[in-house]
Amino acid sequence: MFGFVWNTAKPSLSVLWGIMSGLMNKKDPVGFRSLVALSFPIAISLLSYTAMGIVDTIFVSDLGTSELAAVGLAVTIVFFLHAFTNGLLNGVRVAVSQKIGFGDEQSAKEFAFQGIWLAGFFSSVVLLIAYYMQSIWPIFGTSVRVQSLANEYFMLRMLGAPFAFLMMSISSWYQGCGDMKTPMIATVLANGINIIVDPILIYGMWVIPPMGVGGAGLASAIGFASGCGWLVLKCRGSLVGVSAALQFPLWMKIWFVGSPIGLRNLLEVGSYVLFAGILARVGEVHLAAHVIVIRIISLSFLPGYALGEAASVLVGQSIGAGRPAQARKAWKNAATLGVCVMAFFGLVFLLFPHLLLNIFQPEAQVFDLGRKLLLVAVGFQIFDAVAMVAICSLNGAGDTKFVMLVCVAVSWLVKIPLGYVFAIVFSMGAVGAWYALTIEIILLACIGVWRLRGQRWLEHDVLLTEKSFAVVESGGEK
Repeated sequence: MFGFVWNTAKPSLSVLWGIMSGLMNKKDPVGFRSLVALSFPIAISLLSYTAMGIVDTIFVSDLGTSELAAVGLAVTIVFFLHAFTNGLLNGVRVAVSQKIGFGDEQSAKEFAFQGIWLAGFFSSVVLLIAYYMQSIWPIFGTSVRVQSLANEYFMLRMLGAPFAFLMMSISSWYQGCGDMKTPMIATVLANGINIIVDPILIYGMWVIPPMGVGGAGLASAIGFASGCGWLVLKCRGSLVGVSAALQFPLWMKIWFVGSPIGLRNLLEVGSYVLFAGILARVGEVHLAAHVIVIRIISLSFLPGYALGEAASVLVGQSIGAGRPAQARKAWKNAATLGVCVMAFFGLVFLLFPHLLLNIFQPEAQVFDLGRKLLLVAVGFQIFDAVAMVAICSLNGAGDTKFVMLVCVAVSWLVKIPLGYVFAIVFSMGAVGAWYALTIEIILLACIGVWRLRGQRWLEHDVLLTEKSFAVVESGGEK
C-alpha cells in the first residue's frame, strides 16, 4: 500500500521540490524565483484592475438584472475598442525587453516616447469611432432598456480611453526594463480611486445626483486619469536627455511587432462581442450569469496571466541577449507555476461555488446558471494556464504573427460556430456556449506547446537588435 501511494504521489512531489528549489535559487535569471518576483507586481496590478470590474459588478447588480446585463454588454464593446491599441502598445514592451537584453538602454528609452506618440494618435481615432458607435446596441437583440443603459455606461467609460492608453504605453516601457512595481502602483492607484468614486456617482451623495450605470462608467474614467497622471510624473526623471521627437523607424519596429498583437486582440475581443451577443439572444439571465462568472474566474486568470507576462519579459531579454536555452527554460518554469496556481483555483471553484456567487447577490435563476458555469470553468483551468503562458512567451520572442493567426482562427472558426450551435441550435444556453469556450482553450494550449517545442519562435530578435544567433539544440547558446 505504501509503495502504491508513494508511486502515485512521486510525480507531484518532484514538481513541488523543483519549484521550492527554484524559489531558493537567487542566481537563476529565469528560475521560479525570478518569475515570482516579476509576476507578483503584475498580479497585484491585475488584481486591482479585476477589483474594479468586480466592484462595478457588485454595485450595478444591486440596481437590477437589466443594469447588470447592460454593463456586461457595454464593457465588452469598450474592450473591443481598446483591444487593438493595447495590443499595439504591447509591442513597446517586446522591443524594450529585447533592447535591454542586448544592452542598448538608450534605444529602450527612445521606444518609450514612441509609445506615447502612438497612444496619443490612437486615442483620437478610438474616441472618434466611439462617437459613431452609439447606434450599435440594437444588433444584440436586447431590450430597449438594456440598450439605453449600455450606451449610457459606454459613452462615459470611453472618456478614460486616452488616459488608459497612455498608462499602457508607459507601463510597457517600465515592464520591458524589468520594473513591474511602478506600473503596479499606478494601476492600484487608478482602481483605488475608482472604488472610492464608484458608489458616490452610482448612488449619489450630497450635491452629486445618482447617475446609476453611467456613474460606474465615469468613475472608471476618473480612475484611469488619476493613475495616468501619477505615472507621467513618475517617469519624467527617468527619460531626461532622451529625444521626445517622433521617430518613424522606431514607430515601424513597434508596429511590426505590436500590430499582430493588436489585430489578434481586436479580432478575439470581436469574437467575444459575438459570444456575448449569442448569450444576449438566449436571454438576460444567461448574459448576467456569464458576466458574474467571468468576474469570479478572473481571480484565477490573473496569476496565470501575470506569470505569462513575466515569462514574456524574460523570454524577450533572453532572446535579445542571444540565449535561446534560457528563453525555453523561462516559459517552461512559468507554465509549471501557472498550472499549480490555476489548479488550486479550480479546486476552490469546485468546493465553494455558493460562497463565490452569493457575493453578487444574483437572482435565483442567475445563481443556478452561474453555478453550472463555474463547474465548466473548473474543467479548463489547467489548459488555460498553459495557453496563457505559451501565448505570452511567443509574443515576448516576437513570434506575434503566428500567435495572431492561431488565436484568431481558433476564436472565429471554433468558439463562435460551436458556441452558436451549442447555445441556440441545441438549446443549451450559456452552458453550451462555455463548452465551446473550453474547446477553444484546449486547442490554444496544445498548439502553443507544439510551437514552443520547435525552433522558429527563437529566431525573431533580428527584427529589433540586428543581432542573430544560431539555435543549437545541445546547448542553445550562441
